[in-house]
Amino acid sequence: MSAASLELEEGQVASIVGWSGDMGHLRVLNKLTPKLDLESSVVARVAQDHPEMSFILAGPGLIFHQPTGVSWLSSSFSVGLGVGCGGVRGGEGGCERGAGGLSVGVDLAVGELWGLHLYSGNRLQVSVAQDVPSTLWGLHALGLQWDAWDSGLVSLEFDPWWYVNRVEQRDAAIITLGLGILWDG
Repeated sequence: MSAASLELEEGQVASIVGWSGDMGHLRVLNKLTPKLDLESSVVARVAQDHPEMSFILAGPGLIFHQPTGVSWLSSSFSVGLGVGCGGVRGGEGGCERGAGGLSVGVDLAVGELWGLHLYSGNRLQVSVAQDVPSTLWGLHALGLQWDAWDSGLVSLEFDPWWYVNRVEQRDAAIITLGLGILWDG
């Protein structure tokens, strides 16, 4: 879900839950000023067939909304920190490796047409973890958001992602369904 596609009023809060197969996330956005949101997020994946890919991450972030000068186009920039754990040792899954990272991103949104917004979100993230080389991640989203009712939304995203470090590289894509609720904080 792109932060640029959400138009919160000052003091308003949005909770967004998304899931795709074995992965889910919860994001809470709090509008601090007209141009600044505080984001808190938790992402978890339980991969039964590849336990080494299971993880849980949590952390804060800041989202800066930037005027574009065009009424139908909105943009935002983000920076975030995350800590978590995951991985496998001795064939057992679980929270075996501590990890941390820093992300930067840019989001764009086009809309609104019949309550629909088309959006794109892009993140670059550097992560460090126990017994794993420093890794560069690319996380992308192309989605459609429908403002389903006055205080909620539904989104559908195509999410390609990749990572690379000195030992390996990998890429994949998932489809994510999201539901959001807005309220006054």
